[in-house]
Amino acid sequence: MNADAVPHDQLIPAGTWIKIEIPDAGEFVGYTYLDPSAGFSAQGGTPDGSETYFSDLTIVRLAGSQLPWKVLTEAEREGFGLPVDLDWIREHYGEQPQKRSLWGWWRSSPELSSRFHPEAPDDLQVVVHDGGPRLTEQPPEIVWARVCGGSDGVFEAHVLNQPHNLKSVAQGQKISFVVPQNFEHAILTTAKYLRERPDWKIRPCDQCGLSELFDAPSDMMRAVFPGMPEGATMEMFSAFCPMCGGTQVVQHGESDAEIPEDSATDAGARPKKKKWWQIWK
Repeated sequence: MNADAVPHDQLIPAGTWIKIEIPDAGEFVGYTYLDPSAGFSAQGGTPDGSETYFSDLTIVRLAGSQLPWKVLTEAEREGFGLPVDLDWIREHYGEQPQKRSLWGWWRSSPELSSRFHPEAPDDLQVVVHDGGPRLTEQPPEIVWARVCGGSDGVFEAHVLNQPHNLKSVAQGQKISFVVPQNFEHAILTTAKYLRERPDWKIRPCDQCGLSELFDAPSDMMRAVFPGMPEGATMEMFSAFCPMCGGTQVVQHGESDAEIPEDSATDAGARPKKKKWWQIWK
């Protein structure tokens, strides 16, 4: 590899042709893409000018790679007879990262940097669920997930193992998750919850400290207070923590009321505590 090679610990752009010098195998030219099951990869080989571009197609897995690399220049790409992009990648492997975006930027994110598996730099554990205790009887579970993107504190990942009992989460599914402040685990979130979250203040659970909800506040209000008039909004209500059964207090952002230190729980009996912590390695 020449002096233009980039150190292996630099982030590789997605949707880009790169060149890698593989020990005992020679020069490899490949197009970078995301395989939801196997992770960030490059597909290619030694260009031969044929209609398929390569005589022997090879796949190199790039997550955790220790090999130096460089992006092909336009002149190099044209000289090899390669197209600008491999458009069929999306058809075969599904949704892809934005072209030329740097893969793995989340590894240095303060919320995630200490959570990744030591041998799989994009894999971490996420609490997944079908909802909180007022909307489902299924307890949450922990799965391994492979981060693939995100923005503004909301991350995206593909679920790597099948939950035991959940109905709304499956192996291979792309999910969104957040990392609650001062909490042990990342938790799955939904688009509806994220839309409503800015309008609410949440007092963390009085037992485990969870500062987020599993359900959108509007869904929780309908479940806890079924007699509410259509379109009405509670100024404040309390709810059972979906992780430990403690108490969280939820207050609408327009309310001037102070959140009490000792709030009554929501209507109904406290749900029976269940074991949720089964971890699959």
